[in-house]
Amino acid sequence: MRASRRDTDASTATRIALEQELLRELAIERFGIDLSPRSRGGVIGRLRGRLAVRRVTTLGEYYRLLKHAPQGVEEWGHFADAITNDETFLFRGRGQFDDLVQLLPELGRIGRPLRILSAGCSSGQEAYSLVAVLAGNAHLLPAGFQVVGVDISTPRLADACVGRYARKDLRPELGLPRGVRLDACFDRDGDDLSVRPELRRGVTFQIGNLAAPGGLGLGRFDVVFCRNVLIYAHDDGWPRFVRTLASALAPAGYLFLGESEALVGKGAPFQARRLGNHYAYVPIPCRSA
Repeated sequence: MRASRRDTDASTATRIALEQELLRELAIERFGIDLSPRSRGGVIGRLRGRLAVRRVTTLGEYYRLLKHAPQGVEEWGHFADAITNDETFLFRGRGQFDDLVQLLPELGRIGRPLRILSAGCSSGQEAYSLVAVLAGNAHLLPAGFQVVGVDISTPRLADACVGRYARKDLRPELGLPRGVRLDACFDRDGDDLSVRPELRRGVTFQIGNLAAPGGLGLGRFDVVFCRNVLIYAHDDGWPRFVRTLASALAPAGYLFLGESEALVGKGAPFQARRLGNHYAYVPIPCRSA
């Protein structure tokens, strides 16, 4: 006897729900990121395009490609792009950039180029904002500086390397951090802004997964900006993020998080330090026995 249309639709809906849950578990396992129920519709919509590129027809086939197929290795960056939020703009959270400028006289005394990490850098707006701030206050950094931007999304990193942004990526009404001049940072091409070559040379971009078992493997940084990343962490991913941040931050370094993120009271090896109207985090000193 033929199954009714209703039974077929119910079976399809059940299969899709199971496939979505498999992809959610994969995102947690690989990247420590949880897909909230509210965001899953948008994520699945973005993944449909990848199904077409990979010539698979169901989310289950796409899951098996990621998990088991050789070509899945190069697909991880596109999967990461679909499951993460790319909302950002130049000089977002201006107050924290001003706080960084206040720290530069102290950081400039370390006797070597200052190392700064932009973790979860997306398409590069934060990393280039950091370079603009450092270049605009270069007199406070006699040994120079290095900025590294890392993200799990290969398409966004490709955009970051180009360094070209639309007018909406700059919010002039919010003001600019101290020492920054737009004409020294960007060339205008119609409504677009292109990062000047000398600023592009101040930053490097690469794939970096904060939830990877071995961390980033990039050494220590004097300043880490990791803003609006931890808000997407699953309970299983949270300790992996914290371990990576702890291993990436120099003993006398500063960690900047998003305004809605906090580490105090969560067993993380950091303590809050007030800077102006905001807080940064510094490592808790190890006590010798």
